[in-house]
Amino acid sequence: MMTEAERTTPYRSFFKWPCSMSQSFRMRSICLVKERPSSVADFFNDSEISGGKEFRNLVLKTLEIPPPKGQSRWDGPSVSRYLGVSDDAVWRILRKEGICLARQRSWCVSTDPEFASKAADIVGLYLAPPENALVISVDEKPGIQALERTTGYVCTSNKKIVRGLKSTYKRHGTLNLFAALNVATGAIRTQTTELKRRVEFLAFMDQLLSDLPDSDKKEIHVILDNYRIHKRNEAWLVAHPNVRFHFTPTSAS
Repeated sequence: MMTEAERTTPYRSFFKWPCSMSQSFRMRSICLVKERPSSVADFFNDSEISGGKEFRNLVLKTLEIPPPKGQSRWDGPSVSRYLGVSDDAVWRILRKEGICLARQRSWCVSTDPEFASKAADIVGLYLAPPENALVISVDEKPGIQALERTTGYVCTSNKKIVRGLKSTYKRHGTLNLFAALNVATGAIRTQTTELKRRVEFLAFMDQLLSDLPDSDKKEIHVILDNYRIHKRNEAWLVAHPNVRFHFTPTSAS
């Protein structure tokens, strides 16, 4: 049982040291040793971690160094583990700075020396098309899988009739899709081909002009990207003097 003196002593040892131990060793053993800070949390209090400028700069600086081994990028938990703080402290900083570590964005800067003039030409066709003229935007989608799949109508457990698709299918290669958008009306004309060559592109243009009423009496402005089959068609344009091709700036379609 502890004595009154032992209970009132402000600092005491929790161990009963053997009498054979030297006094100096005993005193060194029961001293309070201040350890070296093991994490960022030891440097900052709660308020500083929540919104302190130094902690903010430390989080942002961490995002600039390579991520931990085995990760392609930083995430909130890995940053908190690296700094030795809570996930919430890191997320508060990221939200305040508008940083989303999982979001990915890509961009392409056009190096076309005629970017300004080409962009003005295309935008002008969309916003202020010429009078008594037709503006058409043409593009293609290659490599579409042609799949044959059994389909039909089935009755579900709640007595609803829905269209069902069989999980298995048969491949029939790939197809290319040409599409033309009438900018004024929003009407779309399409055609599928097995190949995507210049001959298929010009055949689609011929079919498109034949389907348009009075196409030979109107100016037709066709907006195209810089794909190779769209260019070097001078002979076809000579045969159709009322058709003009407009190309978007390079890497800007």
